[in-house]
Amino acid sequence: MPTVTVIEAEKPMEQKTSVRVAAYCRVSTAKNNQQHSCETQQHYFHRLLEGSPHEQLVRIYADYGSGTSTDQRPDFRQMMEDCRSHKIDRIITKSLSRFARNTHDCLVALRELKQLGVTVLFDKEGIDTAKVSDEILLTILEGLAQEESASISGNIRWSLQRKMADGTLGIARVPYGYQKDEHKQLQIDEKKAAIVRRIYALYLSGTGAHAIALLLNRDGIPSPTGIRWNNITILKMLRQEKYIGDIHWQKTYSVFMGPKGRINHGEQDSFYIRNCLLPIISREDFAAVQRLRQKNTRTSDHVHQSLFRGKTKCTCGRSYYYAHKSGHSVWVCSGRHLQQRPCYNPTFSDAAYHAAWRRLCHKLRIFSDEILLSCLTQWRCLNDHAVTEEVR
Repeated sequence: MPTVTVIEAEKPMEQKTSVRVAAYCRVSTAKNNQQHSCETQQHYFHRLLEGSPHEQLVRIYADYGSGTSTDQRPDFRQMMEDCRSHKIDRIITKSLSRFARNTHDCLVALRELKQLGVTVLFDKEGIDTAKVSDEILLTILEGLAQEESASISGNIRWSLQRKMADGTLGIARVPYGYQKDEHKQLQIDEKKAAIVRRIYALYLSGTGAHAIALLLNRDGIPSPTGIRWNNITILKMLRQEKYIGDIHWQKTYSVFMGPKGRINHGEQDSFYIRNCLLPIISREDFAAVQRLRQKNTRTSDHVHQSLFRGKTKCTCGRSYYYAHKSGHSVWVCSGRHLQQRPCYNPTFSDAAYHAAWRRLCHKLRIFSDEILLSCLTQWRCLNDHAVTEEVR
């Protein structure tokens, strides 16, 4: 009977290479206690990987006070870039909620990391993306983490709205013209309040927002932002109800995992509190300014009635815009009132624009062959040149 001897294949010698590991930490706010929590996470990862013969900690990425979206986390984005540059083989993070609270962003990142050959370990849940069977569980847990984040956001919003309704919500951003005292209460800053009163007086006298900004810059008065005054800052101050001692809460609102700073047109409750601050402007002057602003504001009819809107370029390279001033319809270069490199080209009436357009149409109708055939010839030459360049 023949004898069979099995000759085993030679197994290649496995090279002992260390796995480059990165740790990711995140805390939801930049407060001191939260920063201490992030430092605790970093110490934990140092101890976890210390002395490991096969894993090398290359870097700890940490985001402080960042939002739910990965776009708002600079260290997370840097970590992803380092993974794309093949500097990282494995990522360790405390939990799913630290990695991301947005299911979509989380799964997109994990699938990209999987294609790059980078695995992720979620220490708290004990989930390792190196195991294919964990992806369904990962989706479920990440969805729960997002719901938890939505619940926390809802609770915070409810708490803020209760404070708005009770009139107990503090003002985080101090309006120009006020300052906080030692009790965190708003008091009038007389030096800046004088500027506010001057702005209102100038506007009521017929001076426009652009002209007011030019006057304040000429006098060397610092703006609320610390840079030069502009018409947008002036217009915001002219509609600031805090100057008459009132506060209007929730003029804008944000949607969870959606757009932020939406103007509230009645979609959400808003809260108007009267006589809660020391006034800088009288109610009569404020009301007069609002009537004047309404009168000077271009209506939607004025904005959209012209077919030439957005199609007229100035020689300075900017666009002309349609305006309705003092009962006249005119076209103005958008750079005319800029603080830096203003355009001094003249304005012209809408009637003159229409007359020029009618003359052009008349010439085109009379000399259509000469004009259109010349344009067609030039277009064909350009097209032939483009085709020749593409073949080369």
